[in-house]
Amino acid sequence: MIINALLQEKAKIAKVMFALRHLDKVIKHGDGSEKKIPNVKTQTKIARKMNLTFQQIQKYEKASNGISADKLFYLCRVEGYDINKFFAGNPRDLLGDINHTKHEMIHKKWKEIDLNIAEEQRLQNKYAPMLPKLEAEMSYQNTFKG
Repeated sequence: MIINALLQEKAKIAKVMFALRHLDKVIKHGDGSEKKIPNVKTQTKIARKMNLTFQQIQKYEKASNGISADKLFYLCRVEGYDINKFFAGNPRDLLGDINHTKHEMIHKKWKEIDLNIAEEQRLQNKYAPMLPKLEAEMSYQNTFKG
């Protein structure tokens, strides 16, 4: 079902978006070694750069709202994110670059996203059969005389 596939993509984007805010900052030394420093980009800081509210970023990360392509591209550009991580990768692949102390919190958020998507799927399945009739009524194809 196309709706379910789209909702799964929405969930994946939300999970990646949340995880990317918690990526460690990597400092590379001249000898080839590197040091990871825990890093958190707040929703407020990201929202300011994108001219949005932190609530909107929060809704994207919870999968309450989907993010449009133009905003996703802009987010990747201003934050230096790799757009391929949103589409080609698995959100779990990001965990290796995130401080292990944050993994439990990230898994908890991902469960919340999965629950939000499951609820949206339930509502889509409930209301999808009603849409053709509603659309006909809204376009005045069904008129009631009398």
